[in-house]
Amino acid sequence: IVEWDHPEPGKVRTTGIAIKFSETPGGVFRHAPLLGEHTAELLREVAGYSDDEIHELHDSGGVA
Repeated sequence: IVEWDHPEPGKVRTTGIAIKFSETPGGVFRHAPLLGEHTAELLREVAGYSDDEIHELHDSGGVA
């Protein structure tokens, strides 16, 4: 069990990495994405939308 800070609920306790490798240890490094946290980045980098198009989608309620 590991404890870390989440931006919304605060301190969170969750299971850590169950399998341990000696040369490539795992760990909990960041929280799961919040709703819409990476939407603009994905639309821009993966889908090729411009900033204006992303703003229009957001303003129309098409994306969070």
